[in-house]
Amino acid sequence: MKTRVICVDLDGTLSDENERRHLRPAAGSPLSLWANFHEACGQDRPLLSVVILIQALATDFQIHIISGRWEKMRPTTEAWLARHHVPYDALRLYTPADTPAKNYTYKVCYVEQLRAQGLNPILFIENEPITAQYIEERGILPVLCVQPGYIVTTDTPQHASDMPDAYRACPDRLSGTKQTIGRY
Repeated sequence: MKTRVICVDLDGTLSDENERRHLRPAAGSPLSLWANFHEACGQDRPLLSVVILIQALATDFQIHIISGRWEKMRPTTEAWLARHHVPYDALRLYTPADTPAKNYTYKVCYVEQLRAQGLNPILFIENEPITAQYIEERGILPVLCVQPGYIVTTDTPQHASDMPDAYRACPDRLSGTKQTIGRY
């Protein structure tokens, strides 16, 4: 049995949520406001570079997908993973029992549960800079932060107050405007 585990996020890491991002409520919003965002997940396109990486890693490692996506979306999520040929050994989705855990603490708790089961998580693949930072700063696991697609212009300060350490200014190579990498 493979005991080494690769942990991977789903939304924004394996799946491209850009087409439904406009449905994403503000951080800290009541869970009821997240329904439309989660229910539209079946139409996401795969992020092929990460899917190909996971396919290659699956021969030697267990693949555990850990997502803030709701448990009630499991049938849609499993169909999406099958349709896009994403191999996995475990799929951990957010349940009412996880409330009110932040996405990053929820994922750290899962990694700790894996270790308690005698498994050896060796890498976390994540797209949210704040989650990657949280995991790495605590020495939990090395993190490969991919597709940090949460780019908003500086005049759109969504969630900046919630995660100030994860933001950094960068030049927009195309338009010359300053942007901030953060979370919608």
